[in-house]
Amino acid sequence: MTDNKRKPTQRSQEEDPEVFAISRDGSKWKLSRRDLLKAGAALGGAIVAGHALAEEGKKVESEASCDNVFAHESAVWALAISPDGKSLFSGGRDKTIKIWSLPEGALVNTLKGHPNGVLSLAVSKDGKTLYSGSGDKTIRRWSLPDGAALKSLDGHSDWVNCVAISPDGKILVSCSDDKTVRLWSLPDGALLKTLEGHTDNVNCIAISPDGKTLYTGGADKTIRKWSLPDGAPLNTFQGHDGTVYCCAVSPDGKTLASVSSDKSIRLWLPEDGSSKAVEGHTGTVSCLAVSPDGKTLASGSYDNTLRLWSLPDGAALKTLNGHTNNVNCVAISPDGSTLYSGGWDKTIRRWSLPDGKPLGCLIDIAASPSDAKGIQYKVTDTVTGQTVTYTLPCGSPIPAGAVCVCNCIPGTLSSSAPSTPARSAPRTPTTYTYCTCNQVHYWHPN
Repeated sequence: MTDNKRKPTQRSQEEDPEVFAISRDGSKWKLSRRDLLKAGAALGGAIVAGHALAEEGKKVESEASCDNVFAHESAVWALAISPDGKSLFSGGRDKTIKIWSLPEGALVNTLKGHPNGVLSLAVSKDGKTLYSGSGDKTIRRWSLPDGAALKSLDGHSDWVNCVAISPDGKILVSCSDDKTVRLWSLPDGALLKTLEGHTDNVNCIAISPDGKTLYTGGADKTIRKWSLPDGAPLNTFQGHDGTVYCCAVSPDGKTLASVSSDKSIRLWLPEDGSSKAVEGHTGTVSCLAVSPDGKTLASGSYDNTLRLWSLPDGAALKTLNGHTNNVNCVAISPDGSTLYSGGWDKTIRRWSLPDGKPLGCLIDIAASPSDAKGIQYKVTDTVTGQTVTYTLPCGSPIPAGAVCVCNCIPGTLSSSAPSTPARSAPRTPTTYTYCTCNQVHYWHPN
């Protein structure tokens, strides 16, 4: 994987809407200007459709717009979800890792330390450690939930394109542009073995559900099969006519899926390596994920779309449009209800499954342009006909000329991020002003 395979995106602009504040009181969501705001509320830190006054039984129509909303300052290259489904991790070309709380999507923390882009992420089975692979040739470890940097794993001599953890949590597998695959013991991080065989960059890793088989794919157009934990070579699968960028195994272990620059998805029988091509994308297919029930495959492409396919037959289900540039990474929540995607347009978008309905984007206002306060998220109450625009998460930097509201009462302003809020902003000191509240809150212009 090289940086020139990805292209920059253009920013769009919108006019400034009026933005109001909400907070949670007891079991219901309330509005800070009750007499005026009867249209709805958005949860936490994302622009989320369909949550408006649901507890009060009002029928609400919503429209989620991701114009001028960014999650990272540059391309989003990696996504991972914690085993408990409560955290989303994103890695970017901007050299940062961001932690988002789920399901609301509030930004919790921003981790810095890699001197190059973050290409891959994996979370330990106990949810206590995050592993990141980078263009700086290292694998870094971070403790969770605090995000403290731990000792890095060194050994690769080129970009670390993918990291994955075995089902038993005892082995970390990494692959690199140095043409090697490495096995590391967990939790100590000792190098166990270096696997050689690929003749070009190795881009992806998939591990069978029983933890006995490893699959790796790369720029040599092959997928190689290895045994675990010993790393012995077993087979080489050939069928793609271009670089293999991503691979995944179905939960039952009976299907291996891979995607390539040849614009195809291939579905393989792991036993013998026979395969069939699934076509539909019009550009390089860069990423894929299999739903927890094994019935749906999601793929992302440089044609700016995501597509849903049924498994094991590979029938086309739906095309998801929204990204304005290359789609680089996808992840599916452990309960199978939500698909997340990241791309060169700097956004992290989410979609409901299995219908593929767009649910909006995650926001880091610090990564968005100065006019990001003009983002429009419209919620229309079909009873009153009123439309209200909401934006920004709890813990977000407060833009100039805005005030903080917590449950209808102004919050406390400080020059740095609060140390232990429920949904804290990044702990790195910044020039922004933060609002400390014990409830979900939003900013609004004076």
